[in-house]
Amino acid sequence: MEGYKKILFPTDLSEESKTIANHVKLMAEKFGAEITLIYVANVVHYYSSLEVPTAGLANFESEIVSTAETQMKTFAENEFKGMNVKTEVFAGNPAIDIIEYAEKNGNDLIIMGHSRAGLERVLLGSVAHRIVKLSRVPVMIVRVDQ
Repeated sequence: MEGYKKILFPTDLSEESKTIANHVKLMAEKFGAEITLIYVANVVHYYSSLEVPTAGLANFESEIVSTAETQMKTFAENEFKGMNVKTEVFAGNPAIDIIEYAEKNGNDLIIMGHSRAGLERVLLGSVAHRIVKLSRVPVMIVRVDQ
């Protein structure tokens, strides 16, 4: 293996993402790799048990995606200044869609963060854990404790 050429950075756009971005930049510079930032909004999953009209959920999901696109653009400009990065934002199941995106687009490394989330991790599971467990693409985890 000569190195990584296409790095996928799934982000939740949190403050911790800035720390992970430093690792992504370092790896991209070392290997001359392309970087794609991806945000997958998992909206419907959280609200599917409510009796909200489907149109209401679709509008809510659309607003979340639109807001995330704006924040992703700002994040990319601030954290990857002077670098050519691609950004993708869409709604779906984060773990599954991140894996599928990486495989479909020929990414050869996924770099993402993981932190201790206590009870939230026990109840909801961890996106990072599922990706590590299911991905055929190598995954680098950056530990980010809060």
